[in-house]
Amino acid sequence: MARRQVEYPKGNDIQDVCRRFGLHLKTSRRRMGYTQEQLAERLDLSANFIAHLERGSRKPSLDTIVSLSRFLEVPLESFLKIDVAPAPVSKEKPLVRRAS
Repeated sequence: MARRQVEYPKGNDIQDVCRRFGLHLKTSRRRMGYTQEQLAERLDLSANFIAHLERGSRKPSLDTIVSLSRFLEVPLESFLKIDVAPAPVSKEKPLVRRAS
């Protein structure tokens, strides 16, 4: 059976970053052969929370990302290495004036 290539969403807003994180989490969990329930139980999290992370509808804390990285034997950088373009620099004048 041929493996499907995972398509990561493109975009730079936080919701897109969370979706890409979730897809990476789901791929890593399945590679290790765990269900959402098994992963949640091992990390003392709820299966519902794991499902939300995988859908990109919740933002994980740094502690959660580190725990997932260690347990799933995935380098921490791979969870954090999500290409995000820098925010465009505004050419508008600042709203607050500096004291002279």
